[in-house]
Amino acid sequence: PKVGGRGLTLQLLLFAVLPLTVLLVVIAFGSLVLHSEAMRKLVAEREARAGHAAADAIAGQLRQRGLSIQGLAVLASQTATAEAALAASGYLSPDFEGGLAIVGKEGRLLASSTAAAWWVEQDLAALLERSRGSGAPEFSEARPFAGSEPPMTLVAFARGDRSAVGAFQPASLAGRILDDTFPEDSRSQAWLVDAQLQTLYRRSSTPSGLDVIGHPGLAAALEGEGGVAFLDFEGEEHVLAFNPVPPLGWVLVMEEPWESIDNPLLRQTQAAPLVLIPALLLSLLALA
Repeated sequence: PKVGGRGLTLQLLLFAVLPLTVLLVVIAFGSLVLHSEAMRKLVAEREARAGHAAADAIAGQLRQRGLSIQGLAVLASQTATAEAALAASGYLSPDFEGGLAIVGKEGRLLASSTAAAWWVEQDLAALLERSRGSGAPEFSEARPFAGSEPPMTLVAFARGDRSAVGAFQPASLAGRILDDTFPEDSRSQAWLVDAQLQTLYRRSSTPSGLDVIGHPGLAAALEGEGGVAFLDFEGEEHVLAFNPVPPLGWVLVMEEPWESIDNPLLRQTQAAPLVLIPALLLSLLALA
């Protein structure tokens, strides 16, 4: 039988144009889903690498401070007076905001670069005893200094009749490494948390109510197992990277909404497949 013009057009719409349009729509939106998943994994890997590098840098600074105090103790044992040893070590002051001290046996203060009364209040004898036992610099837990200021950590090295102690702020140490790491318009955040779940440092260009204390990833990192996790917060999915900071059992947490890395041009290209929807609607309308 002869097929009319209308019947041929209908068959073309039904068997060629419409299936092809549906296929293009499915492929386009499927590629968007795959793209989003790839970007999600990419941001997670980036946060993990950046967090690992920053945690290593903080750990390196801690080791450097320990070696500085060890060197001060050696210098004090070779110098005529404890005061002279401190005077010759003034270059260490920028790394030790709380000051430096030379301590004799049983924790007796011999000289200090800051107020002697503060050093007397510290349990230096126990910290020095730990250093004698390990033969290496030992760190104290961070605790508030002078009530309202950021927490302070002590590092001590015991050597003969003259030992050395220094005090520094973990927030200052972390800030030197992390404050200039992120662009000004970045939505990334960073926390440095100790084993007592005390926040030693927090960096945030856009403060929010998101808090990592109590997150399972933090508990695992305190046990020495770093990792990456995703968290839904205020309608966005955030990626969190947890990295242990040896030797003090601290944890560095870095966070960022993974969709924030998309630039405006990329978001516009993601919307390009929407132009296929009118073509599909027109095909259905013509078929109807």
